[in-house]
Amino acid sequence: MDEAVLREDLADRIAQLREATERLREVLAERPDSHGIVRDSAIKRFEMCMELAWKTLQQFLALENNVQCASPRKCFQAAFKAEVISDDPFLIEMLDMRNLAAHTYKEALAQQLYAKLPSALERFDMLLGHLSATEA
Repeated sequence: MDEAVLREDLADRIAQLREATERLREVLAERPDSHGIVRDSAIKRFEMCMELAWKTLQQFLALENNVQCASPRKCFQAAFKAEVISDDPFLIEMLDMRNLAAHTYKEALAQQLYAKLPSALERFDMLLGHLSATEA
């Protein structure tokens, strides 16, 4: 595929990640409700951000570093190794959070995940900063 097309696809993916991150920011700014709707929405938006984050990293690493990775964990590890992002243990924890999000029917787990989402939002912003700096 033509490099210009690949770069355009990457730019689109970064824009999607930016939009999803803003949507997560919006829901985290809402007051939690007694029914858990805000919490559950935030967790779902976090899941979408994580999907976009690792797939964007996958595409970025292939294009910019000629590195192939097939799983979220491998992509984050490759990004650390290529110094695309800093080696932050919380980023790996976020992968575990993403996997646990499927079990948020457990009230205590949903509360634990929700409490960590502001820190996750900071990491998405950091990732977008790194990706946008190379995009310019």
